[in-house]
Amino acid sequence: MRLRAEAEATTERALRLAGVTRLDAEAVQYFSGFCFIGLAGYTALIRDGEKMTPDAKKLNGIKTRAIIGDKFFSYLNEVGRLDPQAAAHAVLAIAGRQQECVRDLNRGPDFMDGDTRLKFFPSNMAAGPCARARSLERKLVEPNSAPLVPFEDCSHADQCGCRYLMKRYNW
Repeated sequence: MRLRAEAEATTERALRLAGVTRLDAEAVQYFSGFCFIGLAGYTALIRDGEKMTPDAKKLNGIKTRAIIGDKFFSYLNEVGRLDPQAAAHAVLAIAGRQQECVRDLNRGPDFMDGDTRLKFFPSNMAAGPCARARSLERKLVEPNSAPLVPFEDCSHADQCGCRYLMKRYNW
């Protein structure tokens, strides 16, 4: 029960940061299963439900050759419906990054030799780090007080590559 609640909280945060889906409890529950497996679930996610007909895709401004499931499409908001494939990628990328962050923060103390602090390294992706990430660059943080990445105010959360690294990585 606790793991399900944590998974849904992580999913809700990913949906909020992506800004491409509905944010009601039903949507959070729907996306939870897909977010748990990250980008590996991309194809299953976008094809969930009955295939949209070419006419339905035209009506919604979607390329007619794209395979989009109507169930998945029904959980998208106006922004996500403009590009369902990019919406699916954004949600799964953000959820996956959060899961990596939680793993890094939770495993830290088990692998460190006394010093439990982690050093923050901002994203080096094409879009570059957001303002908050730049302000934390190479600062030491305690795992139990470190904020999850991507940050709530990140301008490109779907491209976040920020990391917390342990001392043993010679920073």
